[in-house]
Amino acid sequence: MRYDRAMAKKLPLLVTTDLQQDAASVQRTKAVNHMSLALARRLGTSVEVLYVANIGEIAQIPQAATVILDSQKEQLKNLVNPFEGITKARFLVGHPVPAIAKVTAQKGKFEVLVQGTSGKTGLTRAFLGSVAEEVLRHSRVPVMTVGPEAQAQASRSKLAGKDKPVIVVATQLDKTSAPAEHYAIELAKKLKGRVHAVHHLQAGLHPLIQTAMSTPSGSRELQELIRGLKKDAEKSLTKVAAKAKKARVEFSSSLVETGIHASEAVIDTARQEGASLVVMGTHARGLLLGSFLGSTARGVILGSPAPVITVRR
Repeated sequence: MRYDRAMAKKLPLLVTTDLQQDAASVQRTKAVNHMSLALARRLGTSVEVLYVANIGEIAQIPQAATVILDSQKEQLKNLVNPFEGITKARFLVGHPVPAIAKVTAQKGKFEVLVQGTSGKTGLTRAFLGSVAEEVLRHSRVPVMTVGPEAQAQASRSKLAGKDKPVIVVATQLDKTSAPAEHYAIELAKKLKGRVHAVHHLQAGLHPLIQTAMSTPSGSRELQELIRGLKKDAEKSLTKVAAKAKKARVEFSSSLVETGIHASEAVIDTARQEGASLVVMGTHARGLLLGSFLGSTARGVILGSPAPVITVRR
């Protein structure tokens, strides 16, 4: 999937929102809107807000449906009024994920879909929330998720400043990562920013090989394997650099060889580079697997100091 045509237009950003009134939700909404408007200003475009009234919940109290919907419409209006730059508020009734998917199904209609997430910790893994994860899996347009760490730094967001934007793109250096690499370069060109590509050498390898690579000393065969992986990775990064050069976008890159988790490698790189945005592919090996969002992508979204844009293959 390529985004050249869409990127050539000044498409609006579409921000999904909820109407929860607790303090944490209000702060999350403010942070997401702040970052969305900052990106929109950089792109010279506008922001639209979408709220989907959950028909499954409303159907449980049909006698009060009209009152509830009218109240929610008023809440949505009050929510967006304080934010100059939000040009349209969309109110739909339905099941959230299919409704959002339908709105974004048409290519070339929105620059990105934006959502916030609070993040939750379960017994075995962290969760973004069922709606957030489903949107990431099914959206046909790039999705910018503002995680809890990015929300906490919203007031100091690199997007809102005057410095050159830095886009960190996590790549597996294979065909599944090509759309994310391409999108990052095109977005950097649009924002007059620079791209830094990060590749985790161990990501996607068999766990036994990862463990062996983390051992201070290894067999001759293992050392040869590592040298071969590094050589191939450096060669692939050179090709990505050539694409950035052709687009006249400043480019740098790093190879992470340590035994830290791939998500930590991306987060650390984002901090070191002062990232304005992080870009990842949604089908890259080791990033999204099975019916749930994979641990690497989830970890990056929850821990990144910058919003994370996921690009579907």
